[in-house]
Amino acid sequence: MEAFLLAKTNGADGIEFDISQTKDKQNVVAHGQFLTETVCGKYDVTKYTLEYLQKNCPIKNGEPLMTLGEMLAKVKGLFDYYFVEIKVYNPADAEQQTLSAIKTVKKLGMSDNVIFTSYDKTATYLL
Repeated sequence: MEAFLLAKTNGADGIEFDISQTKDKQNVVAHGQFLTETVCGKYDVTKYTLEYLQKNCPIKNGEPLMTLGEMLAKVKGLFDYYFVEIKVYNPADAEQQTLSAIKTVKKLGMSDNVIFTSYDKTATYLL
């Protein structure tokens, strides 16, 4: 969160972050499948539940791992745009993961501010 506030203070009008999906199908803000450098160690996000990761895998700045909804709610209104990359590690889950992310954004009333991207063919088609 500190980095986002620093970006805003320095005139940024948008931020970018990635989402990965946990074992229990929750979209969390995580750059990759393995939570290494900025998070808690070599955990494979796809093999653990959200609850487990939030209890046992804090981000190195002390904050808990956040869901897409938690992150967007926290930064809503700070920026004009939010660029969210959907990281798909199991192609069979791409549709559910993408539709869940879209639903989260709509629920928060941020459809005009969130720009999704993905390298996954199914996710890109749905977006």
